[in-house]
Amino acid sequence: GNLFVCTDNDFAGECSNIGFFDNQCSNLPAGFQDDISSWGPDEGWICTTYTDINCSGLTYTAGNPGFSSLPPGINDAISSFRCNRA
Repeated sequence: GNLFVCTDNDFAGECSNIGFFDNQCSNLPAGFQDDISSWGPDEGWICTTYTDINCSGLTYTAGNPGFSSLPPGINDAISSFRCNRA
């Protein structure tokens, strides 16, 4: 599947589809570390984002369509994620 991430609210700014494998922790690419303001997984997936690399720290979880904005403490703080089939 893919996790769609963007650096601004409402899926704007610099965006990318980041591929992943089921239940595998993935660190965000360098350009997106601590810079994500909106994200959402492909249909049929539930993803948890983490504020630290290697899937540690504070978490935020959602299925499709994800979040068009993130709360303080999560916004511009995501570094890794893990997704599972819904």
